[in-house]
Formats: sequence, C-alpha cells, structure tokens
Amino acid sequence: MLRFIFILLFFLMLAITSVSMNLGYQVTRPLVSLVSDLAPSPFEGRALHPETDPVLPAISREKIVAQAREEAVRRGWLAPAGSVFYSVEVGLYGVSFFEPGHDHGDGGLGNPRLYFDGQDGRLVGDDVPGSGSAGDIFLQAQYPLHSGRIVGLPGRIFISLMGLVVAMLSATGIIIWIRKRSFRRRKLPQAAA
Repeated sequence: MLRFIFILLFFLMLAITSVSMNLGYQVTRPLVSLVSDLAPSPFEGRALHPETDPVLPAISREKIVAQAREEAVRRGWLAPAGSVFYSVEVGLYGVSFFEPGHDHGDGGLGNPRLYFDGQDGRLVGDDVPGSGSAGDIFLQAQYPLHSGRIVGLPGRIFISLMGLVVAMLSATGIIIWIRKRSFRRRKLPQAAA
C-alpha cells in the first residue's frame, strides 16, 4: 500500500511539473504569486514582436558573451559561458554558465543565466538557481524535478523507470478493460435467455 501511495504522489508531482513547464506564465506563475512574491522575469514588460517584425540585435553575440563573462567573474561564478541565445520576439540575449556536458544542470536547480538587452547591451536580469523567494525556488525546481536531474544520474534513471511503470499500468489497464468487456458480452446473452 505504501508503494502505491508513493507512486501516486510521484505521478502527482509529474503532473504538476508538466503543467508548470507548459503553462508557466498562464497558470503556474499567477497561482504561485498568490502565496509568494516572485522576482520579475526579464521577459516581462517587454513588447512582444511577431515573427514578421523581429527585433534584430544591434550588438553581436561575441560582445554579449564577453560582457557576460565579465559579469560572471564579478559575481564569482567559476563555470564558463556554455550557451547563448537571442530572442527575436523581445530583443533579449540569454547567456548560461556551465561546464561542458552539464548544459541541463545535472544535480540541483540548474545553471545560472544572465540576460542582456539586444539593442544597448545592458544587463536586464538573471536567473540564479537557489536564490529568490520560496516561489522563485519552487519555479526553478520544476524542470529538475520533472526530469529527475535535481539528484543527477540516479534521478534520471528513476524517472526512466517510472516511465516504464506508466506504460505498464496503461497496458494492464487495457488488458483488464478487454477482459471485462468480453466477460460482459458473454454474460449478456445468458441474462437474456
């Protein structure tokens, strides 16, 4: 019985993190903000441009990465700049810091990231795992919990096994439904007679 409760609680956690990752701004952030203050996202308050009218960067990636490295050194971050992206919808660069091979932040709440304006290069925000309010930390934990990466390789193995459990439960549910259906069909003619 205890195993069953554990599996149900685990599936509930997966369901909550799924909603959180897919409907973060629409559902999760508004709900979490009811019980905890949240740091503003660097994406909030920026005009959203359509694909037909992208915000092209005025500053090169190389310059942004150099600025990000300087800021990381100032903050005492030891990991190198591992990835950079540019959002043409809002004109924002993001630079993540991690060692090679740890781009998903195995173990813990993920990798730190700095955000820069693509027009003037100014620092507009950051994501620092483990910092902020309780609500901020709850939101940071969604992907690491869902993927199992919060505890590294053992967590990823556990999540994989739980995926097999879901498939097994689905298959056994279908088998039970087919058996009950065929039993009902055999009983129906007998009841009519």
